[in-house]
Amino acid sequence: MVQISEIVEMHGKIAQYIERTPLENFPVLDNLIGNGIKIFIKPEILQPTRSFKVRNAFAAIASLSEPEKQKGVIAASTGNLGQALAMAGQILNVPVTICVRRNNNPKKNAAIKKFGAELIEEGGNYDEAYQIAIDLAKERGIPYIRSSEVMSAFCGAATIGLELFDEGQKLDRVVLAVGSGAHAAGAGLIAHKVSPGTKVVGIQAANSCTIHDHWHNKESITPETATIADAISMGSTHFGSSVDLLRNNIDEFITASEDEIKDAIKMIYKTTNYVVEPAGAIGLAGVIANRDKWSNEQIAVVFSGGNLNDNLQYILE
Repeated sequence: MVQISEIVEMHGKIAQYIERTPLENFPVLDNLIGNGIKIFIKPEILQPTRSFKVRNAFAAIASLSEPEKQKGVIAASTGNLGQALAMAGQILNVPVTICVRRNNNPKKNAAIKKFGAELIEEGGNYDEAYQIAIDLAKERGIPYIRSSEVMSAFCGAATIGLELFDEGQKLDRVVLAVGSGAHAAGAGLIAHKVSPGTKVVGIQAANSCTIHDHWHNKESITPETATIADAISMGSTHFGSSVDLLRNNIDEFITASEDEIKDAIKMIYKTTNYVVEPAGAIGLAGVIANRDKWSNEQIAVVFSGGNLNDNLQYILE
């Protein structure tokens, strides 16, 4: 079981590589949502690589032993973790290999290569890219980095929660996107210790919600289909560690439709001027969908990523 003291220690270790992002409120956004809700935004899109994943990546790589650093690391990614690991590897002089599915977001692929990582584009979906990465990790004898399984990476992700609850702002609820589940579970772990009155809510896209369905012990699991929130589309297998983490640390788990996510992206842009990718906007989509139930609450959402695919720019119009 990870202790808050370990997350505090990790925050100090990675502080030189990350931004301590603010907690912001936009009254015009509150007015649009209505129902007396006050929204506090943590814009992780201000991080290097425009995603919170730099926290996980620097935490994981900085914690390697010297022999491990020489051999390097590998991960499967839809893009944001890949970019972050590639950047951390370049700065800390550690070889990085990233496996992505074919037809992955080309902007994210280009960013991974720009930072000098080896990019392997194989597999028709995330599950297949993941298996390729696992096989290569065994073949090369190098660590595989998955934030829900590698304690250092989990602690890095959990520093978001540390900062959220260090602001002194009363929060009734925090809504966080779930991919591997590390930053949502980390926020929940901290909330339960320092702010037990705060409900921590995980959210996935309704089109890709295997982890959500298993968390709820559903007998019928929703088949994985394409979603614009590709950064949190983790496939239909290899999710056991994520479910266990989330069951222990979050209070609710919901989903958002593709249209709800698109509406949230547009609302964010019009009220804050932030360009947020679908996975980054999904927390606000959850608030909008539940605004009647959550009326008069103070709610934090994390804009976890801002790497909007070029073919989704039309949403901003």
